[in-house]
Amino acid sequence: MRDSSGVERGSYVGLPCNVHVCSGPDSCFGYDPAVLQAEQIFRQMFPDEEFCPPAPNPEDIIYDGEAGPQESGPSVDLSVEAAAESAPDIPEE
Repeated sequence: MRDSSGVERGSYVGLPCNVHVCSGPDSCFGYDPAVLQAEQIFRQMFPDEEFCPPAPNPEDIIYDGEAGPQESGPSVDLSVEAAAESAPDIPEE
């Protein structure tokens, strides 16, 4: 596969403005060249944004619609009601 990392984007004829050319795999172990190229493309597209910001702490994530703490109250055993509903109907005599 041709290494196109050093080729200017303008040298491709008829390339749409929303297409970015990346180089293929090379003989390097690891992803450092691919990450650097991805960062260069990202900086062209979003100059004011941070590239690959660190992930938030999972404990700090708040999901929409997440139920808050349960109120303490009488507990209800729903297994008895569910068993009664799933029991077959027995005709009365």
